[in-house]
This record gives sequence, structure tokens and C-alpha cells, in this order.
Amino acid sequence: ENPEINPEITFVALADTHGEHKIFTEQLQKHKADFIFFAGDLMTDGDDANEIVDFLTWFSQLDQYMYKVLVAGNHDCLFENQRKKVQKILQKYQNVIYLEDKMQTFDVRGFELNVYGSPWSAYCGTWAFMASESEGQRIWGKIPKSTHILITHGPAQGILDVAWNNAHWGCPALQRNIMQNQYPIHICGHVHEYGNKELQNGSTLSINCSVGSQTKVIYKSI
Repeated sequence: ENPEINPEITFVALADTHGEHKIFTEQLQKHKADFIFFAGDLMTDGDDANEIVDFLTWFSQLDQYMYKVLVAGNHDCLFENQRKKVQKILQKYQNVIYLEDKMQTFDVRGFELNVYGSPWSAYCGTWAFMASESEGQRIWGKIPKSTHILITHGPAQGILDVAWNNAHWGCPALQRNIMQNQYPIHICGHVHEYGNKELQNGSTLSINCSVGSQTKVIYKSI
């Protein structure tokens, strides 16, 4: 049986700011929510640790959100190839929860909400966290069935995933996993062209929260 979300829970979601996060400050200050979810690609080329510090300083100060949850993306190369360095930086921001193939349970007014985050995307070049279909099968197989909100950087195949080159950039193994397990909500980014859109995917609500091609964050009450 699919896990149900009982109380009303509010969240803001965005992804793909690529170093331009501060342009969203004013908009984010207009909302107050239980969560702010960032679904990857905070960096531009992925090799400058100062970008991580700048983003985390900004993200950690968004005090109108009870929980701040971060997932990396394919441009966030240091998160994959310099893990110790990034871990050290993250430790300075105790109120930011970084999820990499990991689930965290949050108490929201007495309800235990399970959020699982993963940085992987279907292979599209020599970026970070690139997964072939068979690797994807293994990676997505780790997601607990009790997950309420799944956050991945890349979309599922065929779901809000048609990119600038008219190709489907979503992961087929992820779509199979979602069809099988029907998590209540799946949040992704990566494909800028489908930013700020949502689609019912079986009984899963899929949300692409990329801000890459527009400047509006997703605000939801569920």
C-alpha cells in the first residue's frame, strides 16, 4: 500500500539555478513553508568550491522554511569527485540537510514524512552523477517503499523530460521504479524546458521544479 501524507504539508521547490540563486531571494521571502527543496545544479561548471559556499550561505539563511533539503545535480561535479572537501563545507551549515541516495524522516506537526534524495540523471555526457540504464536500476532500487517525497535531479523517462534537442532526457529505470512503487510525490529538475510544470504519473504527482528557463519557483500545499 502506498504511504499517505496526512496533515497539510507546504513546500517550495527549485533546481538549476547555476550560480544565479540570489535572484530568487525576494520571491522566496514571500512564501513561508514547511520545506524548501533544491533538486540539484546549484553550480555552473562544477569546479569552484566558492560557489558551494555562496549557495549554502544563502540557502541556510532562508529562515521562513522549517527544513532546508538539498540534492546535487550533474553540474555539481565537486559533490562527486571531491566528496571530503564538500562534506567539510556542508558541516558548517547544520540546518541544511544534504541527501545523496539517502532517506531522512522529518517531523511535521507530529506526522513523520519520509523524504529520499538522489543526485543521479540518465547519462548525457561527462558530467557528475551520470547513470546508465543498468546503473539506474541499481541506484533506484535503493529507494525505500515508504518514501513520501522522492527528489532526484534527473526526471523519469517520458515525464517532463523533453530537452532543447527534442530528446527524452529522463531515466527509463527511474520511470519503471516509480510505476512499481507509486511514491506520492516525485520532484526533479535537469530539463529546463519543463520547469515549473507538473504531471500525474500513475498515482505519483511528478513535478519539474527547474528554474533554468524561467524565474518562478514551485510552491505547493499537499
